[in-house]
Amino acid sequence: MRQILAAFLAALLFLPSAGRAYNVAYSPTAPLILVEFDINRSWNYAESFAQSTFGTNLAAINSAADQQPALDLIAFSGFSFTTPVWFGGYFTGSSCSNIAFADGTAWSGYENFASGEPNLCLTQKGLAMQSDGKWINTEQAASNYRYALINEIEETSTVPLPASGLLLGGGMAGLAGLRRRLSNAQRPS
Repeated sequence: MRQILAAFLAALLFLPSAGRAYNVAYSPTAPLILVEFDINRSWNYAESFAQSTFGTNLAAINSAADQQPALDLIAFSGFSFTTPVWFGGYFTGSSCSNIAFADGTAWSGYENFASGEPNLCLTQKGLAMQSDGKWINTEQAASNYRYALINEIEETSTVPLPASGLLLGGGMAGLAGLRRRLSNAQRPS
C-alpha cells in the first residue's frame, strides 16, 4: 500500500511537466520568466507562446535598470546558452529609431546594440539579447533562437494558502483512513 501511495503522489507531482517542450526559470528579483524551448523558435512564435501560455508578452527592455534583472536571470537559470534570447522589442518601420515593444511599453530611446547592429532596421525585425547583454536584430519569422524573456503576470490565487493547506491535510487524513481500513480488512478475524 505504501508503494502505491508513493507512486500516486509521485505521478501527481510530476504530471504538469509531462511532455512539455520547454523549461522555465523565474527571476527571484523581477517579474520576468526565461523560457528555454526544445528547439530554435521565431520571435513570432515566442510572442504567441507568451500570450497563450502565460497570458502576457515578451519582456520590454527599456533601460539599463530593466536589462540588469534579465542578465541576472540568464546567469541564474542554469541553462547553457547556445543562442541569444528573444525579448519584446521590434522595429516598426524602415528607420532604426522606430522600436516598439510587444507589451505596448513606449520606447524610451534606450538601446544596447552589439557592434555592427542593428542591420537593416526594417519592419518584421525582432530583437534578441546575447548573453553579454548586447542586442541584435533578425527576422521575426526566422526560427533562430531557443530562449525567450517573458513578462511575469502577478496572479492572485483562487484558493487562499490556509485553505489549500486544509485541503492537503484533509486529503492526507483521508488516505491514512483508507490505509487503516484496508489494513484492518486484511487481518484475520
